[in-house]
Amino acid sequence: ERGFPLFIGVTGHRDIEPASARELVRVVNHQLRRLVEGIPFTQIRILSGMAPGADLIVARAAVEAGVRVEAVLPMPLASYLEDFDAAWRAELEDLLAHPLVHRVELTPTGNLDEPGGRNASYLSLGAALARRSSLLLAVWDGHTARLPGGTSDTVLHYLGCRGDADGEASEPLFVSAGEAARADGTVVYWVPVRRESRPAQGAVPQACFLTGAGQNRLMMHAELPRAIAADWGDLDHFNREHQRLLSQGTVVQHAGLLGSVPVDAGRADYALLEAIDDGYSIADALAMEYQRGSDRLFQLFGLLTLLTGAAYLCYERLFRSRLMLIVYLGVLALSYLLFTTLRRKDWFTSHLSCRTLAESLRVNFYLAFAGADHLVFPQELFALSGIDAFRGFGWIRVALRSVERADMEAPLPSTAVTAAVDEAWIGNQYAYFSRKVLALGANQQWVRRFKRLLLAVMLAVVVALVIYGESLEHVQIMVPIPVKDLMMLVWGGLAVVLGVWELHQHKMATVELLWQYRNQCDHFGRARTELSLTTGADSRRRVLARLGRNSLMESFLWAIHRYHREYEPPSGA
Repeated sequence: ERGFPLFIGVTGHRDIEPASARELVRVVNHQLRRLVEGIPFTQIRILSGMAPGADLIVARAAVEAGVRVEAVLPMPLASYLEDFDAAWRAELEDLLAHPLVHRVELTPTGNLDEPGGRNASYLSLGAALARRSSLLLAVWDGHTARLPGGTSDTVLHYLGCRGDADGEASEPLFVSAGEAARADGTVVYWVPVRRESRPAQGAVPQACFLTGAGQNRLMMHAELPRAIAADWGDLDHFNREHQRLLSQGTVVQHAGLLGSVPVDAGRADYALLEAIDDGYSIADALAMEYQRGSDRLFQLFGLLTLLTGAAYLCYERLFRSRLMLIVYLGVLALSYLLFTTLRRKDWFTSHLSCRTLAESLRVNFYLAFAGADHLVFPQELFALSGIDAFRGFGWIRVALRSVERADMEAPLPSTAVTAAVDEAWIGNQYAYFSRKVLALGANQQWVRRFKRLLLAVMLAVVVALVIYGESLEHVQIMVPIPVKDLMMLVWGGLAVVLGVWELHQHKMATVELLWQYRNQCDHFGRARTELSLTTGADSRRRVLARLGRNSLMESFLWAIHRYHREYEPPSGA
C-alpha cells in the first residue's frame, strides 16, 4: 500500500492477571477500530517486541483485527526463544507464521552470553520502538520498576520524563490534563493492568492517554490531545490526496532517489531504502502539484491587483465615468470571491509541508545508504526548529517516524556505494546550490537595476510636474487628454507595478532563499572537503551525520521563513 503508515509501539508487563488480559484485548480492539475509522486512508501498523505477556496479547488482537504487525525481536529468534516457556513459545511461533506479521531481528549490541548482554539488547529494543512509534501503547501497572528497558522505563523515556543519567526514580505522579493542555507530539495510550507478581492495590484506573509534564510527571487525557489528532488527520489527508490524484492521473511521479546510486540487491536494509525512496517520490510529486496551484493563485492575485490599480487610475485621471467604478468594484468583488473560495484549498501550506518532507526524506535516504542515518534523529531537529508549532506541519514528524531504521546497527557501505553517495548527494547538491546562488544573485542585481529605473522614471515625472505642472494641463499630444494627466497616470502606474513587484519579492522571501542557498552551499562544500581528508568509516559517518543535521535544519528554517511571509499581518494593519 502506498503512503505513510502510522506505527503504534507496544510495551508491557509479562505477568498480567487473566482478568486484565481479557480487558486488554477488548480495549485494543476498540482503539484499533476507532483509529481505522478515524484515519481510513492511513495504514495502522503495530510494532512489538513479541515478548511473553502484553506484547503477544496485543499482537494477537491486532492480527485478528486485520492490522499488520512488525515483530521487532531484540536478538536472533533462536536466542530469543530461550526466554519463553512452552506455551508462550508456541504462541510466538504461530504469530510469526501469520501473513500479517513481518519479522525483524535486531543486531545484538554485545555478547548475549556475557552478564548484561541480554539486558542491553532489550534496552536497544525499547530505543528502537520509541524512535519509530507515533503512539506508544503501554500495558502498565503505573509503578516504577528498577529494570532498565522495562515498561516504566520505556514510557518515561519516551515521554521525556526521565533522563539517561537518572538513578533510581520515585513513583510517577499522574495529574489530570485540562482542556488547554498542549502535547509536544509524543503520546502514550496507557492501559492499566494488574500484575500477578504485585498484590492488588485499589481499583484499576480507566485507560487514557498520557503526555509528559516534567520529571516523573504524567498528564492524563481522556481523549487523544487535539494537536496530535490534528497531525494524524493531516497525515491521512496527505495519503488520501495522493491516492485521489494518482487515480486521476494528475500527479506525475518523477524518478526517485534509488536510480542515483548503485543498488545492491543483497543489502539487508534494501526494504528501508525502498520505503524512503517511495515516500520521497510521493512527497515530491504532491509538492509540485500543490506548488502549481499556489503559484497560479499568487499570479492571479497579482494580476487582479494590477487591474484594480489600473481601474482606479483610469477613473481618477482619464475617464470619470460610472463604468470605471463598476469595473473597479467588479475586480474587488472578484478578488474577494476567489480569495475566500480558493483559500480553502490550502495549496500554499500543503506545498510547503510536502516540500519540507521531501527534502527531509532526501537527506534521510542518503544517510541510510551511507549507514549514518542512526546518528541523526530528524524528529529532534524538527522540534528544535519550532516548525511543528505551525499549522499543517506536525504530521511530517509522523511520516518521518514511519521510515526510520529498525536496527540501529547500520551496515557499512561498500567503496562503490560510498563513492556514489558522495557524488549523487554531496556533489550534486553542492553544484545545485552553487548554481542557485549565482542565479539568485544575478536576479537580485537585475531587480535592483529595475527598481532604480522605475524610481528614476517616477522622479522625472515628479520633477516635470513640479516645473511644468500648470502648463501641462493645457497640452495634448495625439490623444484628447492633457499631458499632465498622462504623466500622473504613468507615475501612478509605475508605483502600482513597483508595489506588486515588491509584494512578490516579499512573499517569495527571495532574500532568505539566497541566504539559505548560500548556507547549504557552505555545508555541502565543507563536507566535501572534510570527506576528501577522511579515511575511517566512523569518521565518514560523523561528517555525513553533521551534514545531514545542518541540511535538515536549513530546510526547516526556510519553511518557517516562507510560512511567516505568507501569513504575517499586512504592514499597514
